Amino acid sequence: CNGFSALRTDGWTAEGASEGASKQALAVARILAIALYQEELEVPMDIETAMERAMRLDYGIEFERFGTNDINIMYHLVTSYGLVVPVPFEIFDHVVLDEDGNAKVDPTFTQPKSLKKPYLVDPAIQLMCVWLLETGKRVKGKYGFLGETLLPFEALSTQIVGSAITAATTVAQEKRKRIQSILKDTLNMQPKSSSGKTDPDNRADPDNKTDHVQEAWDALEDVTPVSVWSDFVLNGMYHQQSAMSLNEPTIPTKPENFEEMTTAQVMEWMETEKNERLNAREARMRLNRWDGLETKQVDPNFGSNPRELASSYSTADGFDASRYETLVTSLDMDKKLIQGLLKMREACANLEDDIPHSDTGSFNPTKQNFCPSLTTVAEGSSNLADGYVSTAGVKKITDSAGNFLRWEAGLFTVCVQGKDMFDSRPIDYKTIRHSRDRIYHDLLDIMFGSNRLYCVAGMEDSLAMNTAPPEDDEEDDDNNGNDNGTSLYAGFPTDASPLLSESLNKLDNLRRRSRKINEYGYRIIMKDVEMEKELDALEAEDGE
Repeated sequence: CNGFSALRTDGWTAEGASEGASKQALAVARILAIALYQEELEVPMDIETAMERAMRLDYGIEFERFGTNDINIMYHLVTSYGLVVPVPFEIFDHVVLDEDGNAKVDPTFTQPKSLKKPYLVDPAIQLMCVWLLETGKRVKGKYGFLGETLLPFEALSTQIVGSAITAATTVAQEKRKRIQSILKDTLNMQPKSSSGKTDPDNRADPDNKTDHVQEAWDALEDVTPVSVWSDFVLNGMYHQQSAMSLNEPTIPTKPENFEEMTTAQVMEWMETEKNERLNAREARMRLNRWDGLETKQVDPNFGSNPRELASSYSTADGFDASRYETLVTSLDMDKKLIQGLLKMREACANLEDDIPHSDTGSFNPTKQNFCPSLTTVAEGSSNLADGYVSTAGVKKITDSAGNFLRWEAGLFTVCVQGKDMFDSRPIDYKTIRHSRDRIYHDLLDIMFGSNRLYCVAGMEDSLAMNTAPPEDDEEDDDNNGNDNGTSLYAGFPTDASPLLSESLNKLDNLRRRSRKINEYGYRIIMKDVEMEKELDALEAEDGE
C-alpha cells in the first residue's frame, strides 16, 4: 500500500498531461517490464561479488533513461516503492567460517548457476500496475476498472496488449524487443490462416488477394516501439464517447430472376430502384437527424505532409451527411480520439527529424519525458474492433546491400477484437472477415496510418489457430469459407497471457452462458410422452 501511495501523484489525477503523470506511468511500466522482459542472471559464487550485486541491484534488466536524473532505477523501484522483490541469493544462507575465522561459501553448497527470473512481481501488483497505467484516474462511475464498464473483457485484453508494448519502451534501446517479438514471443500471438496453417512461411496461396493481416504482421518484424509525447494519452485508456463504425453504401439487391429478365424489365427495375433511393434520401433529409454532425471531406492525398495533419484536418471541407448517407462509405469516429491520433502521427514524423542520422542513432535523443502507448476502447458495439493500441515505432531503412540509409518513424496500431466466447462457442468467421476487411479500409489510414494489425483476443480453444474454418458458407459465397487463403486475424490466446491470465479467465467465466443459467435460471419444456419413450429406447440400446 505504501508503494502505491508513493506512485499516486497529484499529476495523474489532474486533467491533461503533467510531469507527475509521466513519472507514475514510467514507474508502473518499468514494473511490468520487469515482469515481462527481465533477463536471466548468472549468480556470483563468491560472497563479496554477490553482496555487491545484491546491494546495487544492477542486474536483470537494463532500462532506457528518461531525463538526466533518471538513475539508480531498479534500486528505487525496489526500495522506494517495494513493488518488486529481488529473489534472494541462496549463497547468503550457506556462509561458513574457515579455520581462520573468515567467511566463505560452504564447499558442499551447490546453488543453481543462474536465476531465470531474478525479480518477483506478484500478480496482484501486475493488476494494479495495468490499472494505474491504463485507467488509474477513472476509479469511479461508468468506466470503473473491471467494474461497471460495459466491455470488461474487451477492455482488459486491449490493456494487456498496450501494457506489454508500453513496458517494452522502458527497456534500453539496444535490448528492446521489436513489436512483432512482443506480440509473438511475449503475448503468444500468431497469424491465423484461413487454411488452418499458422506458420507464416507456409501460408496458403492468397490467390491474388492482399493478405492484409500477414502483411501487417511481417511489417512489425523490425519495428522498435518508442515513446512519443501526447497530452491525450496521459489521461489513461480512452473510452470513446461516440460510436466508431464504418458505414458502407447500400447496394440494390438483384431479383432472383435477374438473369432471366429482358432488357426492358431490367431498365424498369433500375428506374424503380433509383426512385426508391431518391425518395428514401429525401425522407432522411427531412428528419434533420445529422444537422448537428460535424463532417470532414478529405482527398486521397490527405496526410502527404504528416507534420501538419491536425491543422489540415481542421480546415478540411464539410459535406451534407444526410445527402450522402448510404451512397458513399463513411467513417464515424470520436472527435477527441481523432485529434489524439493525428497529433501522435505528427509526433512520429517529428521524431524522424530528432533521431541522429546514423546506424546507432538514439530513439530518445533529448531524454524526453516518458509517455505510454495510446489505448482506447469502443463505445458500445462497433463493426470494426473493440479496442485499439497505437504506438510510435522506428525502423532502420537500408539499401539492397544492407547499408544504413535512414531511420523511419510511424504509428503502428493493434486493433483488438475481444471474443470471450461463451462455452467454447466457435468463432463466427463471416463476422470476423467483415470486421477485418473494414479495419483495412483506406478511411482508417487518415487517423491510424497504414500500419494496422487485426487481432482477435480470446481463449485458446475458441481461436482454433490450427483448424481451418468451414469450407461452405452459404451467406458468403464470394469467400467460400476459406477466404482465398488470406489470414483471418492474429490470434491472442488470453489464457496463455503472461499478464493477468487468471483475471481474463475469470471475466470469461463470469460471462459464460451456462454459468449464468445454472446459477440464476430455470429451463422449461413441454412434456412429451412419445419423446420420452424414444429416449428410453435409445438409452436401452446404448446400454446393450
